[in-house]
Amino acid sequence: MNEELNPISTTRFGLRFGLYGGVALSLYEVLILELGLSDDGLIGLLAYVILIAALHLGMRDYKKANEGYMTFGQGLGIGLIISTISGLLLGAVQSVYFYFKPEFIVRMKEEILKAYDEQGIPQEQIEAMQGMINYMLSPGGIFILTVIGYFIMGLLLSLVTAAVHKKTPPLFEDDGM
Repeated sequence: MNEELNPISTTRFGLRFGLYGGVALSLYEVLILELGLSDDGLIGLLAYVILIAALHLGMRDYKKANEGYMTFGQGLGIGLIISTISGLLLGAVQSVYFYFKPEFIVRMKEEILKAYDEQGIPQEQIEAMQGMINYMLSPGGIFILTVIGYFIMGLLLSLVTAAVHKKTPPLFEDDGM
């Protein structure tokens, strides 16, 4: 079949590696929550390593399937799909997890309110912010914040990863003359 009639889809690679990344991030998130390690900042950074790995593997496999070539735009597109799908899957898992384990939400709210109190924020201001805090720490709010966060972080990481993996095809074919 003519290759121009059947181009290699960046979406297919983005979806596949987005699912891989989302599953890996979801398993990792549930594991650190169950082990009580969610307060450790260094352990939280490993989630970004998982996302970077998914971006790298998705772009690498696309290049292999495309005769070793990938434009910057194709890489950015693959990366945005990977990070968005990963964020959607992770956000859904977190929402379900926190729905069934609301004690984590209660603890997070208490820590936020304690931090505000320690910063000397007036009680009236804290009470005014509680509606927003309650929304952000609801299962729906966590889902939305996770998806937006992974899209933005994915955009930044995809810019770098796509620049590293970029290999533009030659403009003219070299026929050996």
